[in-house]
Amino acid sequence: MKLSYERALRLPTERELFGDGDYEEGDAVLKPEKSNNINLNFNYEHTLADAHTIVADLGLNYRNVQDYIIRTINSKGVAVSTNHGHVVGQGFDATIHYIYKDIFTIGGNYSIQNMRNRERYNSNGALSVTYNNRVPNIPYAFGNMDASYTLKHVLGKYNKLTIGYDMRYVHRFYRSWSGDGAKLYVPEQYSHDANLTYSIYGGRYNISFEANNFTNSLLYDNYSLQKPGRTFAVKFRYVWSK
Repeated sequence: MKLSYERALRLPTERELFGDGDYEEGDAVLKPEKSNNINLNFNYEHTLADAHTIVADLGLNYRNVQDYIIRTINSKGVAVSTNHGHVVGQGFDATIHYIYKDIFTIGGNYSIQNMRNRERYNSNGALSVTYNNRVPNIPYAFGNMDASYTLKHVLGKYNKLTIGYDMRYVHRFYRSWSGDGAKLYVPEQYSHDANLTYSIYGGRYNISFEANNFTNSLLYDNYSLQKPGRTFAVKFRYVWSK
């Protein structure tokens, strides 16, 4: 078990300060984010009969952020980053994996990052309609699952063939504040990837084939910016000394 406290400072990025000259407008007077963070982590690992291993992690976190940098769309239709004021986040991250020797592994992860507006009044001094709303346009629930299986001595004593699979999930999230009557949202997303790696002569030579998003699902970034669809890649790697 580990308990930690952080006093963190996040500086604005170059794009947040100066924009990109096209789709994003900069704000040169942005203040850094200042936050007080508390983290509580639990880790468990157990091996049975020198073959079966369970690894589990659970992390709890609390974030109290001042001058939170939020990205919105202005009246000209371009993105702009501004300091929001006060945001509080509570979340957890849970991971579990099962490992059988160095042959098979399967596991997954699930995370919740619940960031909410704690700015009670708006710039006019009236009670904010977005008070306690979840911060829009960022995923707040997401996870992944992975599995791999290794075949040894394939076409040679020191050669291995590894078959892998990955799945990623993102829960749907609103593009704007729900208190303002938000209706547009980025939809729920699932992505499936597969890979095949052939390792020769103890890893000296490696050939990999990857199929990313092989179901060709519609995937989106924030503001519904569509990501690439189905892609394939072949990779070659050579290790000079091993």
